[in-house]
Amino acid sequence: MGTGAVDWWKIRIEPMLLPRGRPVASRVSYTFCLPLIADGRISLPTYRADRDLATVERSRPNQQCDLGRIELRDNQWTCSWPYPACLHLADVRILAPRFLLGDLVGMRPLGGTMALFRIQARDALLPAPEPRVMLSS
Repeated sequence: MGTGAVDWWKIRIEPMLLPRGRPVASRVSYTFCLPLIADGRISLPTYRADRDLATVERSRPNQQCDLGRIELRDNQWTCSWPYPACLHLADVRILAPRFLLGDLVGMRPLGGTMALFRIQARDALLPAPEPRVMLSS
């Protein structure tokens, strides 16, 4: 990634472990697809230009993954889920200033308690998604 460049990244976070090896949260992990600048912060202009690419996958061992979107709501990044997943999953706020390998991320379901996660993987999506081209009529 060059200076000032923005790329789309796939970021996997997993629950922090307590001293005895038990996870802080249930065995849920999340994978985000986000546009990041060189210092790991989300690029708001890139997100706004192609917000459909900002996705989240929620997974648990031996269960089907839930796919959702990452939205900017009330100036906070939020994972939201489509129907029918929204019937059993609350939207989740993402609490992180940046997304670098090893960084901590807080995940707080709306009306719930925050759980701590650590960034375990961060991979550039290659080829990077192409910007949408609007055709004039």
